[in-house]
Amino acid sequence: MDRNGHEDENGATGLECNVCMLEYSDTVIPRILIGCGHTVCQTCIQKMLEELKTSLMCPFCRKESTVADGRPSNLPKNYAILQMIQNKNT
Repeated sequence: MDRNGHEDENGATGLECNVCMLEYSDTVIPRILIGCGHTVCQTCIQKMLEELKTSLMCPFCRKESTVADGRPSNLPKNYAILQMIQNKNT
C-alpha cells in the first residue's frame, strides 16, 4: 500500500500478515512482537511457538521475542492496524 492507502500492483494493502499473507481481521489478529516491534498474526505466532514454546525469532529481523506463558494472546494487539481495517470497511 502506498502512503495514500492505495493497493500496490500485487493487490497488497499492507494490512495483511507478511508470513501467511492473510488480511488482518477480528479472526486474523495482528500481534506486536515485543523484541522488535514487527507485527505478525496470532496464528503464525502460535505456529512459531510450537518449537520453542515461550520465545520466537522474528521472521523479518531475527530478533528474539519472549511470549509470556507461551500464549500469543499475551502479546499486544496492533490497534493501529485494526483501526485502519475498520476505517477501510466503513
